[in-house]
Amino acid sequence: MNDYLSKPVELRRLGSAIQDWSGGTRTGAASPLKAPSGDRPAHEPTLDESHLTEIKDLGGNGSNALKELVAILDTSVPDSLRQIEEAFARGSAEETRWAAHHLKASCASVGARRMAELCAAIQARAAAGDVDSAKGLLRELRSEWRLARGAIERFMAAHAST
Repeated sequence: MNDYLSKPVELRRLGSAIQDWSGGTRTGAASPLKAPSGDRPAHEPTLDESHLTEIKDLGGNGSNALKELVAILDTSVPDSLRQIEEAFARGSAEETRWAAHHLKASCASVGARRMAELCAAIQARAAAGDVDSAKGLLRELRSEWRLARGAIERFMAAHAST
C-alpha cells in the first residue's frame, strides 16, 4: 500500500483507496486536495456543500449518515468550543492547541472551511505559546459555527427528499 490519506480525509479519496486495497475497481478519480485559502472573501460560502453531498450519497444510508454526523456535531462542536475556552482560562497552550486541532478536523470533514482555518490559527498561536492572541479568535469561531450550522440545516432541508 503506497496510498497515503492526509486529514481531512475526503470521502471520495477514501473510497478510492478502499477499492484499491480490496482489489476492487475505482469508480472515479480522487479530487486533489486544496490548500487553505486564508481569509474568506465576502462572497465565499460558510460551508463547502460538496462535503455534505459526499456524506449524503454514501451507500444506501447516505442520508442517515449525514443525520448521524450532524447529531454528533451538535454535541461535539459546542464541547470543543467549551474545551478551548476552558484551556484559555487555565492559560494552557497545549490544551488549547489540542482542542483546536480536534475541532479543526471535525470542521474540515463537513466542509466548514472558515471554521477549520480559525481553528488552525488558534492552534498555531497556542503552539507558539501565544494563548492571549488566540483568545480573540474564539468569538469569531463561535459566530462561524452558528453560520455553518444554519447552512447545514438549509442543506439538509433542501435535500430531505433525495
